[in-house]
Amino acid sequence: MPYIGTALERLTGLSPLIKESKNKSVLDIGCADCLVAYEFVKAGANYICGIDVNKNEVDFAKKLLTKTSVAFNVTCANILETYQKINTKFDIVLYLGMHHHFKKIKERKALVVHLSKICKKYFAVRTTEMEEINTIMAMQPYKFFLTHSGVITNVTTNAKPGAIKRNVNRIGPLKIFERK
Repeated sequence: MPYIGTALERLTGLSPLIKESKNKSVLDIGCADCLVAYEFVKAGANYICGIDVNKNEVDFAKKLLTKTSVAFNVTCANILETYQKINTKFDIVLYLGMHHHFKKIKERKALVVHLSKICKKYFAVRTTEMEEINTIMAMQPYKFFLTHSGVITNVTTNAKPGAIKRNVNRIGPLKIFERK
């Protein structure tokens, strides 16, 4: 099912994690405009690192975070080409709505393993490929912290006359893993 979630919907299920972010560093993979990371800033996060492939989104994110007192680094890059250069450890890693977009299974699995290794406390994943994530994370030193099923809505997926309405996964399921 396609992902078509709004900025507000992207926050669904993250409230318990946001509450844990005071004085924590946050890595946001596929950060887009950093509206999700901004909620962590408002809750007291002390550092934000964002990576997104869209330059316009990154430019907006930089402007948004400049208005805060938090330290940040937001970069325009292809995460699959750059993730191995990330050696800094982060208290919280956000990997929301990205995994299912990467078509090469071996590459995306390697990305998840790497992200889990640089994560000190909480690793949040939102994807329609949660079974794959569960398999990878079962081999990592994590336990479940929270699960959220996502938001399913009935929408018209085709604007032509006689369009069929069907359930669309507006935002995929969310799992937050906590390092043991």
